[in-house]
Amino acid sequence: MKLVRRTLVASLAAGATACSGSGSGGGPRVGGDGGIDSGIDSGIDSGIDSGMVAIDASLPQQTVFGGDRPVELRIPKGYDGQEARPLLIVLHGHGATGLIQLAYTGLAQLVDGNDVFVMAPDGLINGAGNHYWNATDACCDFYDSEVDDSGYVRGLIDEVSNVYSIDARRIFLWGHSNGGFLAYHVACEHADVIAGIVSLAGAMHLDPVDCTPSEPVNILQIHGDSDNTILFEGGSLCEAGPCNEYPSAEAGLAQWATSNGCSQSRTTDATRQDIDVTIAGDDTRGESHDACPLGGATDLWVIESGEHIPTLRADFSQTMWSWFETKAKP
Repeated sequence: MKLVRRTLVASLAAGATACSGSGSGGGPRVGGDGGIDSGIDSGIDSGIDSGMVAIDASLPQQTVFGGDRPVELRIPKGYDGQEARPLLIVLHGHGATGLIQLAYTGLAQLVDGNDVFVMAPDGLINGAGNHYWNATDACCDFYDSEVDDSGYVRGLIDEVSNVYSIDARRIFLWGHSNGGFLAYHVACEHADVIAGIVSLAGAMHLDPVDCTPSEPVNILQIHGDSDNTILFEGGSLCEAGPCNEYPSAEAGLAQWATSNGCSQSRTTDATRQDIDVTIAGDDTRGESHDACPLGGATDLWVIESGEHIPTLRADFSQTMWSWFETKAKP
């Protein structure tokens, strides 16, 4: 396993030029010039307006959940309280925010385009001034707050489900980098609630003993094989304390294949995907573990020559929903 020592912001936050797709080189910008936030604000309005609408007075009026860690719930325009709808929680990367993640991915388009409730909460702010999630030993509670972010996400699900008609068979998580680490951790601890997760450039617990899900969960790992931040082949992260290792993308999925009751063999998808607009052609190879049970798909999409923050296609949200929509709990 390759070990990499790097500073926290440089290793996890990723740069503003990468977020905006300008690709000027020289690695991520950090510090007083705005870091990850600069260069992405101009795209926020285009990706997150959906769901910010008034609702019928006969329906629930609450749109903010999370207590002292508030987050807005985006409600489908067509919601009438009669039909249960899916819930998607979007988890940002280290140093980002929920709004930035929605702008980057376009996942808020699912609110009205696909009748999905969407939330994008913020992690706490650490001693370096960055939003983070406490997910695994490797990532990213470097200042030892020991906050229970898995419990926080589970609490959001319960709060929203008590107010709105949420389809309990279709509760999903999507996370980037640190958010991907947390998506895995929540799936490990609350497999009875989570139908499926997508992790973009995140990673699993290193020790399988730290993840003992009670039932299968649909898993999709998307990872660039040229990611120099969270390495495809596994590595370690260091900041305020000792370095902690994380497994390779393939090893993390192998853990889930075992937990889900799949074979360790994988089959390559017949068709390829185009995820990153800066890479010519269909850049992404799909692989699926064989013999997985219903509700336990265990999939890997490798962005060939892809980096930590791929420049996503405008229809990325629909690519994601095409995967999620067939992944309800049995």
